[in-house]
Amino acid sequence: MEFKIAPEGIKLRDMDVWEDFYDSKERGIPMEAIISGIKRVPNEEDCWELIFENKPGIIGYCSASESGLPKRTPINEFAGQKIICIVSRIDKKNSAVICSRKDIVESNLKKLIKQLTQGEIINALVRAVNRNAYVDIGGGVIIRIPQEKARLSDGVPLEVQYSARDIIKVEVAYLNKENQTIEVEPVDPWGQQLYNRGDVLSGQVVQIRDNLAFIKVKTGIIGRVYYKKTDNYKEGDYVKLQVSDYNQETRRLKLKYYDARQIFDRRRERARKRAKRIKQQSSGTGNDIKTLGGFREQKSINSNNEESEVQETINTVVTDDAQR
Repeated sequence: MEFKIAPEGIKLRDMDVWEDFYDSKERGIPMEAIISGIKRVPNEEDCWELIFENKPGIIGYCSASESGLPKRTPINEFAGQKIICIVSRIDKKNSAVICSRKDIVESNLKKLIKQLTQGEIINALVRAVNRNAYVDIGGGVIIRIPQEKARLSDGVPLEVQYSARDIIKVEVAYLNKENQTIEVEPVDPWGQQLYNRGDVLSGQVVQIRDNLAFIKVKTGIIGRVYYKKTDNYKEGDYVKLQVSDYNQETRRLKLKYYDARQIFDRRRERARKRAKRIKQQSSGTGNDIKTLGGFREQKSINSNNEESEVQETINTVVTDDAQR
């Protein structure tokens, strides 16, 4: 698809949209493309449909075998993402190009094999999530993390745990230079965190499902809280919560809503009950005093102690809430 005559104010040589494609094909220069969709042809393998910035009307195709992805990776999970590819064939008549990213990925894999060591902690970019997690450890090298290793929080679906474009810490769990194989596992964040019942936390609502809201407290740590339709928050909001149950071994975090007034009232009530017990104990001791003056003196001391104890407890509550 070309102009016969240049549009007003533009030279035809400045509008040669094919030049970059020929440079890529003949000189191996990588091009950036966006996966716009999936093309499925009967009796043939699926392929990506690609579009190129500032290349209107030209469609690219990259088959699953040339995608550079691990075997059995669902290529549809990568729709909408950017890739780097090299043009292998040009069909100007149909305004189409055939592309591959396999050679680029294999070249970058060799570089990583030389640079990485087993047990090393590196960053990875989450590229896709379905029953497994797929992460880019650099240069478009995609590693599949099985579900059983990818899941970090008990009772939290994998697609809630991760989102495309998340950056996570992973450990190089296996490295074989002979067969060019790398395996990685997410770094377990639960061993670095310790929460107690009653702790107040702030987290982001990552997803709401029926009567449950999933709250991201830290990368890899997702808590659950009961959700009511009357709750005034939505996905993406940050909310203040309180720990109701925490189990480091099973990676479970249950939360409840933080109500400062309710907490204040509970602590105040506990202070009153405590003061009442102290008063009862003090009254029992006072009966041993025979003189009236001694009784009144002891009663006065007990009363003062009671008031002091209540005030001290309430002051502690107020100060504690103010700090929170």
